[in-house]
Amino acid sequence: MENKKLNFKESKAILERIKESNNILLSLHQSPDMDSISSNLLMTHFLDKINKKYTLISPDKIPVRFKKPYKLDKVIENIDMNTFDFSRFDLFIALDVNQPRRFGLIDKILPEVINIDHHYTKNEFEGLKINDSTYCSTAEVMFYLLEDFEYKINQKEANLALIGIITDTESFSYGASSRVFVTVSKLLDLGGDYDKVDELIYRNNDIDQIKYWAEALKRIKIDVKYRFAYTSLDIKTVNKYPNVLQGTRTVADKFMRTIKDTDFGMIMTETEEGYLKISVRSRSSTFGVPELLTALNGGGHFGGGGGRIDLPYKEAIKEALRIARNFAKSKMKDAK
Repeated sequence: MENKKLNFKESKAILERIKESNNILLSLHQSPDMDSISSNLLMTHFLDKINKKYTLISPDKIPVRFKKPYKLDKVIENIDMNTFDFSRFDLFIALDVNQPRRFGLIDKILPEVINIDHHYTKNEFEGLKINDSTYCSTAEVMFYLLEDFEYKINQKEANLALIGIITDTESFSYGASSRVFVTVSKLLDLGGDYDKVDELIYRNNDIDQIKYWAEALKRIKIDVKYRFAYTSLDIKTVNKYPNVLQGTRTVADKFMRTIKDTDFGMIMTETEEGYLKISVRSRSSTFGVPELLTALNGGGHFGGGGGRIDLPYKEAIKEALRIARNFAKSKMKDAK
């Protein structure tokens, strides 16, 4: 590591800090996706290799469908991060997040944080971090960080990295840079099984997954004036499908961004009373939505991300649409 060119200038300091620590905390983010899980598991494999004590937690329950292929039985689920005892840890490695609130944290004093992320919107962590939005996923960042650590990944770890990359690019619909394909080529050379990963991600749906999509699709509306599509699901409908995996995000990726004569799409789901979860996707790689994501109390990437509104369902829908229309109006004005 001393004499070679590093992928990240921070790699040496990160490695030294990890080696100095005695008890490390890692956490999946709220509604954990495959990039959150993959990048955290890649880090735990490295920590196992260097015999470091760590704990991996999750603010939410992990969908059953994740647990078997990922072997996540040791993850401590349903953690209230605002009452969790952080004092037991001397280091918190925060992966695939750019804001503490992605863990559900509100004004909580944390131990020292190392943050590794790839999101486009403002990063709110201080201290030692890698935050590079030119990478397609945090799993891809982890692959190159582990390369800097001189840790050669095995076949299982190559598959983990592939899962994070494929899902966070929606099969290379986003972030399809030349480096991404170089990364995938390296992972295949290391034993990664692309077909196996693709089957796990995209050819493994149960019937409730399909029914959930149908519920969202039949409610789609188009705002012709402001050129966006939207759909919404109330809590009663959402609760009919308790084991659906990443339902909101999948509808946003597969459907809401594909409708002609629109610039972006939104799906809004009431995941609990008084809490509307919103996923936004741009239809064009040149149409950015960061301002909309910020207005929706969220964040993400240039072409899409998430937000939330804490109001009763009907009021929250009305407010989200008001924000979306104001955003679209401003974009139209700028385009003139």
